[in-house]
Amino acid sequence: MSILKESAGAELMPANKAREISAISRLSIPSTMKARILEALARAVSMGHTTASVAFADLGLDGIPERDASELYDAFSEMLYTAGYRYEWDAPDSLWIMFDADADEERHREQEAPTTRAG
Repeated sequence: MSILKESAGAELMPANKAREISAISRLSIPSTMKARILEALARAVSMGHTTASVAFADLGLDGIPERDASELYDAFSEMLYTAGYRYEWDAPDSLWIMFDADADEERHREQEAPTTRAG
């Protein structure tokens, strides 16, 4: 493979180094998600809306390990449920949050613990 040796450019990163850097980068995802949720809710309230949507497509959540993703969804689902919001995850990259009177009544009727996909 002399062609590979002769080509100029960046070196191939060893897989163990790639895993390490990836794990470190994932540490910022929860704080980014929380900030976006809070910003979307504040924006919706300030505009008189009763729902908010939050996009996470650029975070590539479908590319992180499933266990980590489940922990994220569970944590934010619990946070929203505890605060009295209804929510719906639309795949891993979108969250719909509801806080209108109808959503509040429906939430009380359900009387269920939060799930990872809807509350």
